[in-house]
Amino acid sequence: MASNNPNPPPRGAWNSRRTFATQSEEAKREFALRAFESRVQITRMAFLTGRQTNLFGVCAGLGLKPTEPADRLITKDELTALINLARHNLTHKPEPVASASAPSAPAPVAPASTTQAPEAPKEMEQIVEAPTGVHEYPLPELTDNKKVQPFGFQIRKTREMMHKVLVEKRRAILLLSGTGSGKTFMLGATICGLFREGFFADYKSPMWPVLYVTKASIVAQTEDVLYNLFKLDPRKVRVTNIEQLRATMGKIYIKEETVIVQGQEHIIFKWHKMTMPRLVIWDESQVLKNIDSTQSRIAQALNDANEFTHGPEATKTVQIFSSATPFMRLVETKCFAVATRASIDI
Repeated sequence: MASNNPNPPPRGAWNSRRTFATQSEEAKREFALRAFESRVQITRMAFLTGRQTNLFGVCAGLGLKPTEPADRLITKDELTALINLARHNLTHKPEPVASASAPSAPAPVAPASTTQAPEAPKEMEQIVEAPTGVHEYPLPELTDNKKVQPFGFQIRKTREMMHKVLVEKRRAILLLSGTGSGKTFMLGATICGLFREGFFADYKSPMWPVLYVTKASIVAQTEDVLYNLFKLDPRKVRVTNIEQLRATMGKIYIKEETVIVQGQEHIIFKWHKMTMPRLVIWDESQVLKNIDSTQSRIAQALNDANEFTHGPEATKTVQIFSSATPFMRLVETKCFAVATRASIDI
């Protein structure tokens, strides 16, 4: 029967008079391709802005199923290869022959076949692969917690922090992550992991082994997250703010002394030997960048503690600095740089 429409739509074009189920196969395919290209643009933008750079998140946006490890970072070339592979799976067209300049599909998401997928170039290994042993640490507090749904980068950063503390024996770590990226969840999982691995087993002080210093406005919120989501005992983790360290509670950890320097009185801070915590977390550590401020001087006093003044326990104290904008100038890095105890060759 001839159509009454004097201007029929071209073959495959979307017909607004039909439902999706009654559209032609060509129209459905074109719609799927347009929707896919929209997802590609969103994925590219998320990758360029750093919001989605792990393998699991990118594959989820492109409709691919990755294999382990799914929480590692990917490179820009791998992103292009993943997009080409997803587009090929959607159109069911023969896969084009890769040229010398076109990147090959990464092995973790290659379709099942009898031939092995080409390996990533050697220059990508240092960027893509995580440090040896990082993936050996289980994180049931994040992965098996029904109240927490972590992203891949949160799992990766948590494992990296545990690796740096337990294996690399770092004295200070900087957790640099954007605002709203879940730094409290990563720090809480790290504390749980350190307790599980026996990091605090030889802590002999009767005080809290973990001191969590954050802003006064979110102390209650942080306590709620650590206790309700990660079951961290408040008798083992003390959450406070930098102002309280100078108040009555702070006198448990810090004492003030007045010294005379060139005829002028100066107040200096010293941490008590018997109450030195094993782990100190400086949340929102950008408040320590002004080296002349009271909060920065308190943190610097912790760096002054050594085995000669505070015994061997002082060498076991680890500090984690967490911030989205830790410092902008070189002088603002003093508190963190000294805390690392890194050797300098002059």
